[in-house]
Amino acid sequence: MMLVRGVAVCGISLVLLAGCGLGLRAQMAVAPTAYTVTVSSSLFGPGTGQVVKTYRLGSKVLLDAVSAADATDPKAAHTRGLFDLETHRNLSWFWPDSSAGCSTGTFSGDWGNPFGSVDALAGQSTRQVGTETIHGFTAKVVEASSPNATMRA
Repeated sequence: MMLVRGVAVCGISLVLLAGCGLGLRAQMAVAPTAYTVTVSSSLFGPGTGQVVKTYRLGSKVLLDAVSAADATDPKAAHTRGLFDLETHRNLSWFWPDSSAGCSTGTFSGDWGNPFGSVDALAGQSTRQVGTETIHGFTAKVVEASSPNATMRA
């Protein structure tokens, strides 16, 4: 009698647990707020690209851009920008040539977030052609066309 009651309790518990699992739905991963991302692009053809490194820690972001052709040269000219996502202020400078000085400003909208939307990059002609998982993050694959080129990101 005790064995039958124990089996019944276990069976009912398993059914209840299985039923709870049905209510769970797949969720998109939340974009991180601490990361380093390196993006290499050549939207305008070979030899015209840039390597952009994004360093983010909370609300502070540093973007470091260098020509793709000079990416391995430690003395190559870099454009750097420091962004404060809370105050929407930014500071930009060139390294190692500091003759142009620094510039400060404010920004709104997309600051170059590698986890942001690509739609703004290509305008209204962007269409989603699929999805991929990259390092655990779901990414949209989008395509935009013009008479001269097709961009896929």
